[in-house]
Amino acid sequence: MTELLVALATVFVVGGAFLFIANQLDLPTVPFFIIAGVAAGVFIDEDIVLEFARYGIAFLVFTFGVGVNFQYVRTVLRDSEYVALGQVAVMGGLGFLVAVALGAFVDDVTVEKALYFGVAAALSSTIVATGMLEADIRDNLVHARVSNSIHFIQDLVAIAVLLVLSAEAFAPDPVAASIGYGVVLLVAAAFIHQFVFPMISRLAGGSDELTLISIVTLLIVFLGASEYMGVSIAVGAFAAGVAVRHEPVEHIGVFNGLESIHSFFVTVFFVTVGALVTVPSSDVLVLAFALAVLTAVVKPMVTVALMMQRGYDARSATLTGFNLDQVSEFALIIVIEAIALGVLVYPVSDAIILAAAATMITSSLTREYDEEIYGFLYGRGWLWEGHEKTDRRSKVADDLRGHVVVVGFGRQGRRLVETCREIDRAVVVVDNDPNVMEDMEIECESYVFGDVMEDYTLGKARVDDATLVVSTVDQPAVSRRLLDAVDGDVFLRTSSSEEARKLLEEGATYVAVPDVLAGDVLQEHVEGVADDPEYAEELRRRGMENLREILHRNPNRETKR
Repeated sequence: MTELLVALATVFVVGGAFLFIANQLDLPTVPFFIIAGVAAGVFIDEDIVLEFARYGIAFLVFTFGVGVNFQYVRTVLRDSEYVALGQVAVMGGLGFLVAVALGAFVDDVTVEKALYFGVAAALSSTIVATGMLEADIRDNLVHARVSNSIHFIQDLVAIAVLLVLSAEAFAPDPVAASIGYGVVLLVAAAFIHQFVFPMISRLAGGSDELTLISIVTLLIVFLGASEYMGVSIAVGAFAAGVAVRHEPVEHIGVFNGLESIHSFFVTVFFVTVGALVTVPSSDVLVLAFALAVLTAVVKPMVTVALMMQRGYDARSATLTGFNLDQVSEFALIIVIEAIALGVLVYPVSDAIILAAAATMITSSLTREYDEEIYGFLYGRGWLWEGHEKTDRRSKVADDLRGHVVVVGFGRQGRRLVETCREIDRAVVVVDNDPNVMEDMEIECESYVFGDVMEDYTLGKARVDDATLVVSTVDQPAVSRRLLDAVDGDVFLRTSSSEEARKLLEEGATYVAVPDVLAGDVLQEHVEGVADDPEYAEELRRRGMENLREILHRNPNRETKR
């Protein structure tokens, strides 16, 4: 117990010091956590580090299960299945073949160990990518949603691999039994999610504390059940997460509490990844370098090719590829489980751990500069321009002139379309979100399904002949792309007053800052109610009219109590 407490204290003292440095330099925290782990690993016993990593990853898998949103990935699930499974097959096969080939030069690389190498090459990290995609996920961007669903499918594949690994022997009966236990856990999770957890929520009477205790209890039950059945605790943790998956709006306090715990284990995870790194031999370096190249270079290329084959634009495909260029935490737990079973040892285990640490660092950097890297590749013609889906799902008259181009068909975009219709002005809507494609076809006379970052999409929307281009997308890269491409008036959107000032200086005609506008409107309403007793009733009436209008447009939407 003393050693465990000392190890935990070391993790947080060293991790906190490196986090302070990262914050001071305004740099990504993941590389610094991993470097902190390398430093802390000198003082921590390897067995304790492995146990930390095992339970840390298990809890992170639990929070991943809690956050699964099937509605969010529904519209891109078919494409994601194709890309995720295609990528797993291609990269898994390449990883296996590379490991077998290197076995001629590196000792102790058997066919069985090469399989683990292939698994590590095939899977990508949900934790790393989701953390970096948080803002894009909130903005409901296409590449973020595709990336999320690809990770979800790959994690299901990883759970299947863990179930196979959990079998007492690699034979049909033990493997079938292990998979059967996993299915039992997931079926139990689905049952609890559908019937038990809602009942627990009602009995808790709105108490976040009681609900949180119930969630933790269910997690412990699932972890205990997985241990009893002899399957990986990561499988039990994922099933527990699915069991308590719920709308955060209804339990905002609970999910904020889980988010805090999630942040705690994220720190533990990345620091322990670094702590698992040992001084590499030449054999380990060769294998780790090969795995890192496969993961950080070849895997994104495979992703881009598969997505563009499905008809996605080059930018969405490239940005998605950059979200899959790291070794998965599931690969690490597979390695840890294999080490515990004695089936995976030096040098392959050390190489996978080293490559995981390296690619998690490089991935944070590629994500930081993904737009610049995409622009570099696109500008040199190294990306194949696939426009089949844009041509097939676009409708714009060749002689259209003097129209308005609206970028984004969300709530604001729909209002702008209605406004243009009321003033009898032609409008072309541009969006690359499959979720709104059907609505665009029904509600818009002219539309383009494509990415505004590409010249082809802008040409298709005939921006050169438009009198006004309005972007409802709060993305600096999109805003600056429109400023560069459009000679006429451009209306933009941003959440930052400082960013708005810069965009106006760079040539924007108008920049909407919703937070500032909301504050101005709130101030206006406060003054109105204070000065005029009848203002409150008028405000209430307008609010009810707006609500009816929203519900009329979205008949399936339900208001929350």
